[in-house]
Amino acid sequence: MMALMRTWKGVGVLLLSGIACAACAPAAPTADSINAPEFSQKPGNAFEEAFVREDGVRPIRWGGWIKTLKAGTGPTPNADNVVTVNYRGTLTDGTEFDSSYKRGQPATFSLRNVVPCWTNGVPMMKVGEKAKLVCPSASAYGDAGSPPLIPGGATLAFEIELLDIVMSRRPGGPRGSGPGGAPRSAPARSAPGPRRARPRPGARTGPPRTRGGAPRP
Repeated sequence: MMALMRTWKGVGVLLLSGIACAACAPAAPTADSINAPEFSQKPGNAFEEAFVREDGVRPIRWGGWIKTLKAGTGPTPNADNVVTVNYRGTLTDGTEFDSSYKRGQPATFSLRNVVPCWTNGVPMMKVGEKAKLVCPSASAYGDAGSPPLIPGGATLAFEIELLDIVMSRRPGGPRGSGPGGAPRSAPARSAPGPRRARPRPGARTGPPRTRGGAPRP
């Protein structure tokens, strides 16, 4: 009888230990945590890794990272808005491939007609804010690049000042339209800017397509 009691006592201790371990074990990942921006990508080169290590850097859903350089106090756009910005784009070696500052006037873009890193990153900003975006090639111009200024597979860095939210893109209106729904005049070939390589009707915010391409003239 004493042996039997000792056996049950041992089983009881094991059961209690198991319950305690189950209570202290980390919770299983949920669908939300797996799909969170932090899980979208890892740095693919030394430039991206160095930027990710800086204070205040946040991941951009579906690829890229953003860091606020100057806070803004205005409203936040969404991916269907047309915005006015000043920006400067560089390669990882510091080579500048585009700049609204050099052209002497801000640029107006539909956020549905730009590279995915902008489509998903600019809505993380407020009007009046200045931020730096680092965009892996998969969320920029892909393996095709945008010759001759942007080589294939290039990581791009942008400094962006969000000046204004101009309008929401009208349903059925031209992609990349400017104020009033009128099509924007095409920028010079030597200034590809952040435009999406090959815009398609019905595009949405989501995982970037792997196929790149040059911006339309």
